[in-house]
Amino acid sequence: MKKIVSLLLSCTICFAMVMATGCKDAPITSDSAQTVERLELEAENYVLTLGDTAQLSVSYNEIDGKIPSWSSSSPDVVSVDENGWIEALKVGSAIVTVQYGTKKASCTVEVGLSDNVPMLAFVNNMRDEITLMKSSTYDFSAYVQFNGKTFYDGVMEYFVADEAIAMVQDGKLTTKNLAGSTQVSVLATWRGQTVHAKTIKVNVISESTVLLNNGRLNSVDLYTVAEHAGKEYATSQTISSVFVSEDGVQIEDYTLSILDEGIASIEKSGEKWIVSSKKAGKTSLIIAYADKEFAFDVYVNRPVLELKQTVDYSKTDGKYLDMVSKTLKPISELVEGGENLTSYELLGKEYKIKNGVLDLPVGKSSMVILYNENVGYSMTMCVYTTIIDELKDFEAIYAGDVETDITGAYMLAKDIIEPQTILSMPSGKVPNNFAGTFDGKGHVLSFTLRHGEYKFGLFGQYLKGATIKNLALNNITKSGTGGKNPSGIICYEAFQNASECTLENIYVDLKFMEAGASNLAFMGNVMQRVVLKNVIIHVPTVPESDTYGAFARQNAASVSNSYVISTAPLYVTVQETNYKVVPTHYENYTQMKAADNDYSSFSTEFWDTATYGIPVWKTLVQEFAY
Repeated sequence: MKKIVSLLLSCTICFAMVMATGCKDAPITSDSAQTVERLELEAENYVLTLGDTAQLSVSYNEIDGKIPSWSSSSPDVVSVDENGWIEALKVGSAIVTVQYGTKKASCTVEVGLSDNVPMLAFVNNMRDEITLMKSSTYDFSAYVQFNGKTFYDGVMEYFVADEAIAMVQDGKLTTKNLAGSTQVSVLATWRGQTVHAKTIKVNVISESTVLLNNGRLNSVDLYTVAEHAGKEYATSQTISSVFVSEDGVQIEDYTLSILDEGIASIEKSGEKWIVSSKKAGKTSLIIAYADKEFAFDVYVNRPVLELKQTVDYSKTDGKYLDMVSKTLKPISELVEGGENLTSYELLGKEYKIKNGVLDLPVGKSSMVILYNENVGYSMTMCVYTTIIDELKDFEAIYAGDVETDITGAYMLAKDIIEPQTILSMPSGKVPNNFAGTFDGKGHVLSFTLRHGEYKFGLFGQYLKGATIKNLALNNITKSGTGGKNPSGIICYEAFQNASECTLENIYVDLKFMEAGASNLAFMGNVMQRVVLKNVIIHVPTVPESDTYGAFARQNAASVSNSYVISTAPLYVTVQETNYKVVPTHYENYTQMKAADNDYSSFSTEFWDTATYGIPVWKTLVQEFAY
């Protein structure tokens, strides 16, 4: 089936294809009820690009079952078949005529290049230079590319500069039994057009054979040290035999050398050669004879010890979390010989360590290899923007020089029990918004939050699609006026035009709220943008004011297994019957226990549900009391 392409009409008219019912070949219309001869072509002038095909549209009155006949005044320029299909074969013009009975209709078809240039291409996609063996063959077939199409009807001429080295016949290049170089030029004509010529340099080489250790050694693999972590490694390679031949004749006069002697060395010992490692890297073992060289890869590797641990890494500090001391330490203290760490490998690529910091993707676990000059250590690293090990680290989240959306991944390194330490807005700073992830890792925080004139909580002013999980806020004191709009211990508000926030496995125990303060315990406003999962908020008392409550204003986005335990209302100005999506409210833990809820969703990693029959933060069970 021929392909129909769009025609560019000289009068900017696009001719339509009108298909007769039951006819698949030509858009010809007829009217058998008419006996008067009539024959019309859709247009009088057409413009085609060289190589294009199209179908002419004709209408006529059918008489005695006759069919139209077609002809071209210049069939070498424009051809036409029995169905009115035309093809642009050559630049120029032709008159295409259709005859039906005694009637004739004609149109002029102009063929041009439309600013396109025919280009030469090769079946083997050759570059400007190729290398072949003596007495070999190579496909030199070429074709023409024009106007986004491929044409194989070009006429190719091949010219070989030195036919003693190679020859081309029927598009096949054959090398002679002589080494050397020559050039092959290809000239082409296509449909009356001269195609840009192409010249390829052809190098013809002898058939040579080089074998190390009777062909058993294809590369040299060494290590920087002979022993690491109780395991032995090869630091040298013995080459007991070398066989060199060219065109079947054995060569005895050859030399062996190392390309980069800073990486490895070679020395002869009797009839053997010894390749020894110097430092990590890649080089080549060179076997040379006459004017020829053959290279074998030499790899000097650093042995890698796999550490069976996951390391939490703080990218901002360039430090890792020591799980014993629960403190952040430089990576130089992570492994033996770490003071000499030079690089790290990630996804098979090696990078330099700059200023003691690893440039790793935040919020992901990555397999990383740390290297010094001689050995490596592989481990899984969980990378965080910041690992928080001091209360003051939270200032970087909730306070800034200008209001900023804080993204990235954060984690808490340990319990920080400092109920007298005050977190407040530093002078000259303004509240940020939190749009990242925070993992408390089951740890407990205890502190005093002073709002002052700004609307903010531990995670700034607004939550914007944030995730906060696995955190206990225990024995918290909340003070400060907070201005007109109250804030909670978490933040002021979930941002209404951002994606939903998720708070999961959160325990809040607010022991004291100063009278006249921002008297909403949890958040100022959840704005139907907060998802609560396994959250318990304990607020024994809330001083009354014009705006106060143990939870927040408005409904959450969704709530599952979350509870408020307080004698205070969820929010004073809203009837709780008007709340639709909020935590279940109990006045005390006794009521909660009597409700016989299903607490199976509370993870035993963070919660204890067995001791008291209700969820209690696992590390606070000993001090818990109704």
